[in-house]
Amino acid sequence: MNIQPITKYMVIDRIVRGIGVERFNNEITRLVVILAEYLRKSLFELSLEAGGNKEFKPVHIHKLGHFVGRYLSPIWNDLSFIPTSNTKSESREVNLVTWTMKRLSILGDCIHLGGGFWLPTPIRLVRLKFSDDIAIIGGLSTAQLRQFTEVSSTGVGRLLVNAEHSIPGSTNDVDSNFLGWVPQNVESWIEDLVSKSYKQGIESSSTFADYEVYTSIAQLRYTTKRTWIPGQLLLEGHKCENVMLCRMGKPFRYFIGQFLDGKLNREYPLSNEIDHRWLQLGFCHLHGLPRTATYRKNNLLRMFPAIPRVLERILEVYSIPIPTGQHTTDYYVPERYIETINKFISMHGYTVRSSRGGDKDERDQN
Repeated sequence: MNIQPITKYMVIDRIVRGIGVERFNNEITRLVVILAEYLRKSLFELSLEAGGNKEFKPVHIHKLGHFVGRYLSPIWNDLSFIPTSNTKSESREVNLVTWTMKRLSILGDCIHLGGGFWLPTPIRLVRLKFSDDIAIIGGLSTAQLRQFTEVSSTGVGRLLVNAEHSIPGSTNDVDSNFLGWVPQNVESWIEDLVSKSYKQGIESSSTFADYEVYTSIAQLRYTTKRTWIPGQLLLEGHKCENVMLCRMGKPFRYFIGQFLDGKLNREYPLSNEIDHRWLQLGFCHLHGLPRTATYRKNNLLRMFPAIPRVLERILEVYSIPIPTGQHTTDYYVPERYIETINKFISMHGYTVRSSRGGDKDERDQN
């Protein structure tokens, strides 16, 4: 009797077929997709169970991670930390359960209530205007969704195959509500903010030890090799413009700083409700630093500067976010969605380019 041993990859292949998602060659990509499905399914079941099968109650991340680990730990020994897609020596390990839950919350499939407690979100069918696809957003797993209608798994996101179909209990939505606030024109918006800073800025009491400056000037970024630098460096002869994006404290408080000979003279406080990534995007435009979307090897896309969170939702519908171990996220884009992604990111001022032969370091990201 010829008994063939069951390998790890055979088990992974069976899991992928069972949950109905696409098979990917890269192990980290497979792990993110599989874990996202198990986390959706487990959060839904645990949350409903906590509510006595009558309502949904919050579930703590530790309970969720332990529950999912019972299924996946035989394949991946430690889901708490995994090596990342970045092979550089300074790369750190990432808590993948927490990281994946945060990615699902960006997509809109769950919500973090604070203190480590999570809830699944109701199902919404969101028509994406730029592509005319219908995204399925919410806390049901892909396998659960397929009990009601035909679903296309696009990576972490899911699309409705037949626009004539629906899902019981779902609501219909448009991408403007799904995304939230988006400036009509980033260039005009940031120029208006800068204009207000000249009129309404207040005298600064900050010292060089208090704040950091965003390196939105090409020379400053290339000489320092950093995204944020201490204000002290501007006093040491590094070039800066009259206005720069600054931050201080933790949690960070952002403001527009007005400079004279490298010294901060005045500051204009910015609302905490503004995603700082919009500010980074705007200051790159203001100072002429190119906004790029670079495809590296294996269809891994890296955005510079980091794409604002609301736009990242669309990116995650069609791609798989991959941890890098730094303060960046790469996105694996399936070949069939590259044209769709390129159209979307080009609409928001990014220049698409390819650097598939290497891993040029373009960090940006906090």
